[in-house]
Order: sequence, then C-alpha cells, then structure tokens
Amino acid sequence: GDDNYKARPPTLDLRVYERASYPAGRFGAIARCKSAIADLGAQVLSTVDPADFRALGGHGVSPDDLTLAHRIAVGLKEVGIIREVDDGRLCETEERMVWEGLWVHHVAMGGMSKVLGYFLSVAGVEPSFDVRIDSIRPGEQEGSIRLEGVQRQYMDTSGSDP
Repeated sequence: GDDNYKARPPTLDLRVYERASYPAGRFGAIARCKSAIADLGAQVLSTVDPADFRALGGHGVSPDDLTLAHRIAVGLKEVGIIREVDDGRLCETEERMVWEGLWVHHVAMGGMSKVLGYFLSVAGVEPSFDVRIDSIRPGEQEGSIRLEGVQRQYMDTSGSDP
C-alpha cells in the first residue's frame, strides 16, 4: 500500500536536457556584462502567504500546494538563493497581482536560473547542456521514451590549428 511506497520510493532515472548552456528552463534569458546581470526571463518568484485568509487555492492549485510553495521559498531564502522584495519595488502586472499582504515576492541573486540550478544540484542531477530535443516518442522497452535531438557544437573560427 501507500506505506510501502513511502518506505521505498521507486527508482527514478532522471535526465535533464537543456538547450541553453546553463540551467535556464523557463527562466532563461540572462545577459551579463562584467558584474551586472540582466535577467530577462522570469524575474520574480511569487508565493502566497498560506496563513492569509485569502489563500484559498483555485485554478488547479490547492491550499496544500500554496503551503508547499511557501515552504520551498522559505528554504530557498534560508540558503541564500532568493530574497524578498517589497511590493512597491514591482510594477503591477496581470501575472503579478499585488494584493497587499497576500503575495510574497522574491528575486534571486544572480538571476532566477540560480533557483533551477539549486534544485538540480540538490537532486543530484547533472544536466546535458546545449541540447535541443526535437521529438519525444515511446521507447522500445516498456515505460521508456526515445528522445531525438541535436547537440550544439561550438567552432573555433580563429583560424589557428588545434
């Protein structure tokens, strides 16, 4: 039953393929110049304070999901990946509803891709970078999948011999 599953979770062969050269996911759009970082992807991680009476869930998100997201954000703050930012420093957007006291907004030092990089590190996953996946199909073995894609290659155009 469920108790046996909790005692011995199933073995998972998790592989991550990333088109970018860094942990980008949906966060990835970073430009760097010296020590300055412009994060043009997702810029804010917003969670709901689960203790707020307005934290009811909805749109496919349960109150338990809200609590879990808040706990994850607290953990990311504790290890220095993210920090809170005041509502007043953010412009109001449709996606970032600024309802006083309900939303807790966070930014990541070094860009939001640092959040993904941290999760991959904690999970012990070493991504394959610079890979574009073009198709996903069922594999030959039951429960497996077949990926087809292209590994990006870099070329030295300096004209010097290797």
